Amino acid sequence: MKIWRKLLAQPKPLVRFGLPLATGAALLGFFATSFYSVSPVPQGVVADLQPISKIALKLTRDLSVSDLSRILGQTVSSKTELPNGWVSVEFASELDAVDLADLELRASTNLGIIHSSTDAYNSQAIEFSELSQDAVTAISELAQISSLDQSEQVADSQLEVGSGEGVVVAVIDTGITSHPGFEGVLLPGFDFVSAETQRSRDGGSNVSVDGDYVDTSLYGEVGWDNNPADPGDWSQARSSSWHGTFMAGIISSKDARSPGIAPKTQILPVRALSWAGGTVADIAAAITWASGGQVAGVEPNANPAKVLNLSFSIRSACSPLLQDAITAASERGSLVVAAAGNGATHFSTYAPGNCQGVVSVSALDELGNPASYTNSGATVYEFGGTKVAGQQGITNAGSTSPGEPIVGMQFGTSIAAARMSAIAAGIWSSNPTLNRLDLVEELRSRFSLSANSEEFATDQMSEQELAQVESLYAFQSHTFTDCGANGQNGPSLSSCQTTYNTSWASNQTNLDVQSGIQIWTVPVSGIYRFKAAGARGGEGTGGAASRGGQGAIMQGEFELAKGQKIKILVGQIGPSYTFTAGGGGGTFVVKDTPSTPLPEDALVIAGGGGGWGSSGGNGKNASTGTAGVMGVPSYPAGVAGYGSTSNSNGAWGQAGAGFRGNGNGSGTSSWQI
Repeated sequence: MKIWRKLLAQPKPLVRFGLPLATGAALLGFFATSFYSVSPVPQGVVADLQPISKIALKLTRDLSVSDLSRILGQTVSSKTELPNGWVSVEFASELDAVDLADLELRASTNLGIIHSSTDAYNSQAIEFSELSQDAVTAISELAQISSLDQSEQVADSQLEVGSGEGVVVAVIDTGITSHPGFEGVLLPGFDFVSAETQRSRDGGSNVSVDGDYVDTSLYGEVGWDNNPADPGDWSQARSSSWHGTFMAGIISSKDARSPGIAPKTQILPVRALSWAGGTVADIAAAITWASGGQVAGVEPNANPAKVLNLSFSIRSACSPLLQDAITAASERGSLVVAAAGNGATHFSTYAPGNCQGVVSVSALDELGNPASYTNSGATVYEFGGTKVAGQQGITNAGSTSPGEPIVGMQFGTSIAAARMSAIAAGIWSSNPTLNRLDLVEELRSRFSLSANSEEFATDQMSEQELAQVESLYAFQSHTFTDCGANGQNGPSLSSCQTTYNTSWASNQTNLDVQSGIQIWTVPVSGIYRFKAAGARGGEGTGGAASRGGQGAIMQGEFELAKGQKIKILVGQIGPSYTFTAGGGGGTFVVKDTPSTPLPEDALVIAGGGGGWGSSGGNGKNASTGTAGVMGVPSYPAGVAGYGSTSNSNGAWGQAGAGFRGNGNGSGTSSWQI
């Protein structure tokens, strides 16, 4: 069982049904992803695991291409250094779900690898602020009544901030467009949007996810380049948002109709998002460069930013790659400000606002109350507006490519984050001796919701509280296995402690084994992701064609409470026999209960593969085709694999339900705790 702990993070509620596990061994991996008590995870959806050819790894020592090929079991074609001890690893061919499951298992058991990020180069869906009008116009009555910089309800404290003089704010977003309001405001920036991926933008042929392809003479080369101009992020579903331009203008603009909150702040435009969204790898590189860190192949930033504005959100956990970039930026003295997200849930479900060390910003409406759409629980609250009363700002009239510079209006937590970045810049310009932590406390004291408000009180942990929680039960990753056991009795506590060889597992309070069933104690309340694989069925002794079926790979996310005990049964590979081989054991994750577990106590169940049959029938693969439900009472799919379709000889191997079900012939049994 593999455990990834991601600080202040909660992944998107997603059940993934992958392909059968090819390597044979059963395993269970789970991600500990939040230190917050949040509402139950909504019902999951089904999604295919897309083939990938590039991942990111964090290494403890230098590993060559040949070393990585040997360790990962795949041919590595190249390795590129990334900041903070990470490397980009490209493979000679695409990897599917089977390959990735095997790769993650190999990476988790190698001392040279701390983290593996298999989705670092996948384009993630990005959530922005929204237009407050169907058609953006230069000036409108709606814009006139919704410019709330002077609103007593939401902006009293802002009137005391400075001009931002001497402070650089990096706007990491879709890039920048030309506007008279930016005269003397913009510094030389960079474009970190990669170009490896192609997909359909308008329902037709595939194009690069980097929109620079439309005119490289205007927007720079496709891929990373030193031109942060926004070519437009339109798609078949929407017009271009000019989001980076709007956020930059909120912070610093000389436009008389829509002046910036901190008008003497200098803006560092950093493009990391495109029409297809953004990748964690590109965003992490942008954060590193903008804060003064070194990025391989890129000229150093001559104007490191004191404030990094991330006015976007991704419904995802804070990946280790992203967290490391933010941590390093904070250590360099930069303040990272991010939108809490517009999902009307807890902010811990959205990155990068859920990363440790980030000032996350929830939105207030025009009356000074939390907006109906805002994610709650963030570090601070600031005006984000609503559809009828939004934020006025500078933008562009173009629906696809840039057109005339205009003034328009938007609303959302993106707006709130940009305003908070401007406020932070203003405070810093008035108090340049403040360090980052002092500034965070200043913002909290002035912009967090009242602790006396039961309805709106936040539940974010302080850094001190977080450190105390971490010290109770420290781990980064772990994989639960059968601990080398073979047979109906399963593993013992001593065999698992020896196999895992970790400090937390040596404590019987954290990990116990009873009758071969491992019992894990949840270290802290939060959302956990479980990824389980059933074992393959046994093979016959009649040659290479006598194959057992492959086990299922199942994944889900669940809200668990600190101290709750979870029972884990990891299936074993079915035994091989001359005539009829045994089915592979299923892998089960079930809540511990004082009595016989009910169906709603099951979290994840991955069926084992069917065993081989003597008349030439290979064992059937376990089922992965039925959608499960996460976080609510229900069985996921893959409770058991299928036996062979024929009953010749009357003894075909079937999928075992766990180690109790291992045996030859058709023998199988239900798992009984």
